[in-house]
Amino acid sequence: MDRKTGYWWSLGSKLIAFTEVDSSEIPLFRIMHQGKNTVGPEAQEDHAYPFVGASNVKVRLGVVSATGGPVTWMDLHCGEKGGANNDEEYLARVNWMHGNILTAQVLNRSHSKLKILRFDIKTGQRKVILVEEQDTWINLHDCFSPLDKGLAEFSGGFIWASERTGFRHLYLHDMNGACLGSITDGDWMVEQIAGIDEAAGLVYFTGTLDSPLESHLYCAKLIPDGNDSLRAPQRLTHRKGRHMVVLDHQMQRFIDIHDSLDSPPRISLALCKVEI
Repeated sequence: MDRKTGYWWSLGSKLIAFTEVDSSEIPLFRIMHQGKNTVGPEAQEDHAYPFVGASNVKVRLGVVSATGGPVTWMDLHCGEKGGANNDEEYLARVNWMHGNILTAQVLNRSHSKLKILRFDIKTGQRKVILVEEQDTWINLHDCFSPLDKGLAEFSGGFIWASERTGFRHLYLHDMNGACLGSITDGDWMVEQIAGIDEAAGLVYFTGTLDSPLESHLYCAKLIPDGNDSLRAPQRLTHRKGRHMVVLDHQMQRFIDIHDSLDSPPRISLALCKVEI
């Protein structure tokens, strides 16, 4: 699932969310090495391995102050059987929003249903703010992006990427999960969010608008102008091929790592010249 951490600092670094993982019911599976260490203790490793159809680890989510103190456990018990939320098998993502609001993305065993939960970190109480369902498979991503409450138009909401149309696109949601409208659309996909300029009402992202064989940096408005159709995003990279980008905090410049079949990787510094 490409989740490589079990703890998450709050936006103000005063709180830490963390997981407690119980693997006591998972059997050990022995892995034998081949090569120079074919005998002795270094020739084998025992790992807890959840077999198909058997139990998974049990995971719960807690919050504690950075200075220590009591732990508040969220109303979340991934992997437990017999409860009211048997479709919450995997804890896939955890994100903090502004105002010390904690959210978690949970998946069912077949990866066909994803829920975003919002927690009150003082009581642990939860609320389901968004549900994604597919007949076959949910592709996880890291496009969940909280927006600051200081900007009234967005009401402390978030940007979410969904494949509900068959292509991954960005949507604006309020803090309760209600969709306020689409940011991108069409027969192409958004890959990653590169940055958000809330003051200017712009979102920067990489995607495949110009070709499924290429990846470029684009910019689009968070809130459309009110027209029935969305304005096409503005492309900010130009050479054919793939572009990996890193934007500065002011969204004025970006590092562009470009490569293609015709040229090796090349790193350059570019300006964000937005005209939308």
